[in-house]
Amino acid sequence: MLRTEPITKKFKDFQAVKDLYTSAFPKVEQAPLWFVFWRAKNAYIDFTAYYDGDIFAGFTYIITHEDIHQEYMQV
Repeated sequence: MLRTEPITKKFKDFQAVKDLYTSAFPKVEQAPLWFVFWRAKNAYIDFTAYYDGDIFAGFTYIITHEDIHQEYMQV
């Protein structure tokens, strides 16, 4: 069963998120992780981990502005 958890700096699978982030996106498209987490504190940004049972499956980083969404997803 697929489940979700919000990602924070104290997230239990932080290393898995970091490893996926740095391996899945080209270096020129990566913002520093401190900046990603800092921005995710905003109410209009959802930084979410996805699990298949207990296995980390990926994440999304969704920015919402009015009725426009920009989504970064890696699974």
